[in-house]
Amino acid sequence: MRRRATITWLDRPPEGHGRVRVDSRAFTALAISAPTDEEPNPREVTPGELLAAAHGAFFLGALAELLEDDGVPARELVVDADCEIGGEKLDHRVTAVEFSVHGIVEGVEESRFEASAGAALDRLRDWLGIGERVPLTVSAHLRGAFRRSG
Repeated sequence: MRRRATITWLDRPPEGHGRVRVDSRAFTALAISAPTDEEPNPREVTPGELLAAAHGAFFLGALAELLEDDGVPARELVVDADCEIGGEKLDHRVTAVEFSVHGIVEGVEESRFEASAGAALDRLRDWLGIGERVPLTVSAHLRGAFRRSG
């Protein structure tokens, strides 16, 4: 399965600004800024934010699949993904990704939910082929009416 994004850059890359769109047209073209060490323009998405969103979506898919396979499908999962970028200009690298996940999962104890989130990290490493070179961490907590204490 292939997915594509198209970035149009204006005004002497890597300076300037651009627009990104995806073939699915799930969203209108987004203003995008170049990766820099400075504060980004609040009206432009950064490559780090896009990477955080992509990693978060992959993590969510892995966790949802694991819970489903375990016979306890989630009613709701909320994932925050923080993608840390390091390196020099034009040599940016993902140096760490931190996830925080909150879920409503009927009949699951907190420890089992935490274990599933840890297993989702392992699956994410495999899916993305990143091995151990990028630290991935997760904080997982149940919330809502279906929480069962152990």
